[in-house]
Amino acid sequence: DIRSTSDISALNSASPKASVNLVTNTNGAVTININTLKAADKNGYFSKLNALPLGTYKVTEVSAPDGYLRSDKPLVIYVADGGGNALTGYVYDNSVYSMRSNSEIVLNEQAKTGFYSPQKSATANSALIDGVHSLNGTKYGIYYKTNDRLVCTVTFDSKGELSEVEYNSMVKPDKVRKTGDKGIELAEGDYYAKELISGRWFFVDGAIYEFTVTSENSYDMNFEDQPFNPQIRTIATDADTGNHYMSYKDKVTIEDEVSYEDLIPDEEYTLTGILYNSTTGEIYTDPEGNSYTQSVKFTPDASNSVITNGTASGSVTVRFEDVLIPYEEISIVVFESLYEEQNNVRIAFHEDISDADQTVVRRVPEIKTTATDSNSGTHIFVYEEYVSINDIVTYTNLNPGEEYYLTGVLYDADSGEIYKDAEGKTYEVTKTFVAEAEDGEETITFKDVMVPLTKTSIVVFEELHEASTGALIVSHADLNDEQQTVRRPSCVTYATTLRGAKSFTNDEIVTVVDHVSYENLEAGQTYYAKASLFTSSGDAVISKGAEVIAVQEFVPDSDMGMVEVPIEFDPATLKDGERVVVIENIYDKSTSEEIEAGVQTEDIHILAHEDLNNLEQSLNVTSLPKITDIPSLGDVPENELVICLGVSFVVIGAVSLVIAIEVKKNRIYKN
Repeated sequence: DIRSTSDISALNSASPKASVNLVTNTNGAVTININTLKAADKNGYFSKLNALPLGTYKVTEVSAPDGYLRSDKPLVIYVADGGGNALTGYVYDNSVYSMRSNSEIVLNEQAKTGFYSPQKSATANSALIDGVHSLNGTKYGIYYKTNDRLVCTVTFDSKGELSEVEYNSMVKPDKVRKTGDKGIELAEGDYYAKELISGRWFFVDGAIYEFTVTSENSYDMNFEDQPFNPQIRTIATDADTGNHYMSYKDKVTIEDEVSYEDLIPDEEYTLTGILYNSTTGEIYTDPEGNSYTQSVKFTPDASNSVITNGTASGSVTVRFEDVLIPYEEISIVVFESLYEEQNNVRIAFHEDISDADQTVVRRVPEIKTTATDSNSGTHIFVYEEYVSINDIVTYTNLNPGEEYYLTGVLYDADSGEIYKDAEGKTYEVTKTFVAEAEDGEETITFKDVMVPLTKTSIVVFEELHEASTGALIVSHADLNDEQQTVRRPSCVTYATTLRGAKSFTNDEIVTVVDHVSYENLEAGQTYYAKASLFTSSGDAVISKGAEVIAVQEFVPDSDMGMVEVPIEFDPATLKDGERVVVIENIYDKSTSEEIEAGVQTEDIHILAHEDLNNLEQSLNVTSLPKITDIPSLGDVPENELVICLGVSFVVIGAVSLVIAIEVKKNRIYKN
């Protein structure tokens, strides 16, 4: 048998199937006619040679198939008797081969070849890291386009130049490649190349690169690989609050969650974080001079990362514990660096002093309180034994979304001690809330507080705590702060006639003036004093068929002062010797503006002075003789003269009393 095959293109579907050969004897006579020895079939076999006489023959190639060279050197063979194994000879080899009956002659065709010169590089404008990214070891496979069979593999060095070619075992190149050669020998035909192994820290290129090799030229090609671009992002939070706002403990724990991507799986890395002061831009040092650095080693793999296209993405937390933070406005930024452990090379970092995500903030909140009677809406208690107090706490600089609680305690403004009612009870209220914004307000209500009807001032002390830690953030405890104080007003009254007398007759219209000296009222608020006349026995004084009542409106300039309430009435119903008492009640008047605003829709009773036994607020009814009834001294008997002198002394005494009343009134007003 005679079979035709090829050398370098042995796997190509264009293998020599159209080769035509002549077999002649040594005398040059054609032993096998060309018409008898047909072209090779699809397996490369020619017609079988039967009954070939023993002797020496030459096999000469007459024509070669497309893509192959016709050899002008015949193959000399010696046909001997008997069977044997097939021997392979090349048409350009003049050696003599001994063949036996039933043997096979394999004619190896030489393909037409060209040269293919590939190069390797990173994609344009790639940010490569020295000591990390490397093209060394990148490997591509070269395949026949017609049947997808591997021809050879090519490997590149760190410079992207061809360093090694490994042919398929069935492909025998005519020319052996040497170190430094830019190209490789391939038979004419259509091919494609694809990447099998990428360089270190490069993605495997999934593209298919097609090319055609001809014997007339050399084909150049450059492969580009996309490098891994390791990235990290950080989110710093306080471990207690879970957000970017620090708790109010002296020492806090800062957790920096570092997200990474484009890392090589199953390699070891180190994350190193350092705390910086965002205001100064310098490494943060606490009041004791300490700085804070933490490192974490990790190996990304399928158990802790997402593996995609040969790279790992995931996250690692760097934890800074017991960081001493002063109680002042301060922002701490976490700078992070990622190192490849194998080469100790920094491959990524995140160091943005203005990045809010990698920043934790310590705020310094402030609170102010405004305590009022819940019914009057002012700092003055209503005139009831049991009252309710609203304390409106205004805050600034809280952390939105964080939970807090306020604790309020009532204090006695005079003693400075915690307020205790007549039964020894103290009053404390706690309210938990979530700050919706940095600034806002919350109201704490003290219900059913027993307060004596006498002069009393109660101050509300407030503390703001962080709910998650219980840490005290800020307090407001000022006994002298009028805004956080609610008062019980008091007054004393001194009633006289319009002329300052403490008595009047019942035979003519009289005007009584009640001088009301007050304390603990609210300056600028509108009040009115309501005066009513009663007898000492508790009966209302009736004048012209109605009770005697007078009202005087006033607006204090300060918390203490005096208001005069004139009361004009006809005392005819009063008897000589009766004592009249002026009863005073003071009201907080609802003004039209307050009614329109819905702040106060009705007058509120805040003070009463109702002591029927109080002589200061009392006057006497008397009937003195008229001037026309007094006789001359000459007509008066001795015993009546004595009476007359006595009356004179009474008059002098009355005048003295008037003077004394006026002096006392002035003293009250001054006080």
